[in-house]
Amino acid sequence: YTIYVYKKIFVDAYFRNLFIVFFIFFIFWFILNVSRSMKNISDNLRIYNLGFNLFFYEVLALILVRCEIFILNYYDFIITKTAIEKFWAAYNFVLILSIVSSTLSNMILPYLKDGNEKEIDEVVSRVSKYMLVIVLVVSVASYIVGDYFIKNYSGIYVSVLMMGFGIYFSFFANINRLKILSGIGSNRLANTILVFQLLLTIVLNLIFIYWLGVFGAVLSFLIVR
Repeated sequence: YTIYVYKKIFVDAYFRNLFIVFFIFFIFWFILNVSRSMKNISDNLRIYNLGFNLFFYEVLALILVRCEIFILNYYDFIITKTAIEKFWAAYNFVLILSIVSSTLSNMILPYLKDGNEKEIDEVVSRVSKYMLVIVLVVSVASYIVGDYFIKNYSGIYVSVLMMGFGIYFSFFANINRLKILSGIGSNRLANTILVFQLLLTIVLNLIFIYWLGVFGAVLSFLIVR
């Protein structure tokens, strides 16, 4: 675990492979859905538009989740190597929460297809409580690991807890995204919100990291989510 955090292998490999897998699935989805007949121009335009929105959203989302890392490296002349390593350690725990958040939000997909808003709200409320418990459990785990087993990473639980609440809020954003994919809502609105998030992340990180160091990256993560 220490070697993975120190060399940044886990996080880098995860995002690199995630992008490759998404791109391959996107190509297959596009080939299966696009019509080769000139008579179906309107259907193809709809597929092109949907495909662009999906691709645009996922690429921006991947950039968004790496923003703090990029800007921390940009400020490496004022932030110590130890501080960046501790952020990487916390980020590994947060990455686990991000995966769990996506998994739990996908569990609600069958209810979205039924379109029963009342039932959807009840399920989201119930599942969100599980998500909150998981955030607290992972935060406690990071405290035990960082303060008792790997002393160089003591105190990372504060960052994990703060960013964990950011992931908890982003869980609800995932639900809204799934609603759009199920035919409820606007892709354009979702992409506009994500662009705003990305711009806000860049601005806040540039300001907060400069003045607050690594804690600025954690604070920016929480605020934007």
